Amino acid sequence: MHRFTLQLYTDNKDINSINYLRGILASSRTVDKLPPTEDSLRQHCLRAHYQTHIWLNALTPKHSFLNYSEYGWKVENSVVFPILQTLPSIPTNLTVFTSCRCKKDCHTKWCSCKKNNISCSGSCRCLGQKSCRNYCIVNYL
Repeated sequence: MHRFTLQLYTDNKDINSINYLRGILASSRTVDKLPPTEDSLRQHCLRAHYQTHIWLNALTPKHSFLNYSEYGWKVENSVVFPILQTLPSIPTNLTVFTSCRCKKDCHTKWCSCKKNNISCSGSCRCLGQKSCRNYCIVNYL
């Protein structure tokens, strides 16, 4: 499901993380057009598996059902709710999200990343490429 979701949003075979792809796409898309987080996708797949299990065994007499609390569901005040995610949508240590709109090599004072003393990243218009003068080698490891 992970690889399939990545292929829905990008043709780039080098991207292996849905969360990383979300970071790249965040600067160019609205939130409703971003892929789900890896955590929310996992919760969705658990719920879908649970529902499929019910459907496949619907005609089986005295079928023992899976424990729904292990498959993306929780109970609050005797009501069953889906668990949408167990982790925050963005890292809690991310206090400032900056991305530049530079078309060239990000070496002037107009580069918002350079101005904030951070390296350009994949969410920048320059995509934090090696040709960018404000990239960090860590972006490529």
